[in-house]
Amino acid sequence: MSSFTENNSQLCCEHDRIMDILRSIPHFSELQVDSLKVMALVCNHMNYQPGANVFGAGDIDNKAYYIVEGTAEVIRATDQGEVVVGAFAQGAFIGALALLSDVKRLFFLRAKTPLKCLIIPRKKLSQTLGQSGNGFQVFLKSIAASIVAWEEVQLRSGTSIKSSPGGAGVSLL
Repeated sequence: MSSFTENNSQLCCEHDRIMDILRSIPHFSELQVDSLKVMALVCNHMNYQPGANVFGAGDIDNKAYYIVEGTAEVIRATDQGEVVVGAFAQGAFIGALALLSDVKRLFFLRAKTPLKCLIIPRKKLSQTLGQSGNGFQVFLKSIAASIVAWEEVQLRSGTSIKSSPGGAGVSLL
């Protein structure tokens, strides 16, 4: 087998893996196959060593991240220092709101173990979904549904939402 054929086969397999990842993300699972194929071409992989920041608090970001391998900690900077407030592992999709608009990150996302992320850039996503008929509407519907689902979990757990806009919750934004 020639090196061209081997490389082409590897690229094809990698594209298929990225397509599978995108299909597994609820925000993209309803998109047409053609849109997913193009999205798979514009996604990038990035590796982070333990202790490296994927993004920092205060960063203005326009990308979403899918953790392919490893774990990452969510860290909040306080007057008393950094506090770990959460963690994400393989299969987590982080930052979907940044695919709608530039988002100021309120937390650090830091690799706890060697971390491999699939990065989805907003500009490329917007171009892809804009050319796919109802792709952007499907994506927006999914974002809205995930916000409402998150808020329902908060309400069931008794978490106070009094400090949210209007004192009634983020789903009323």
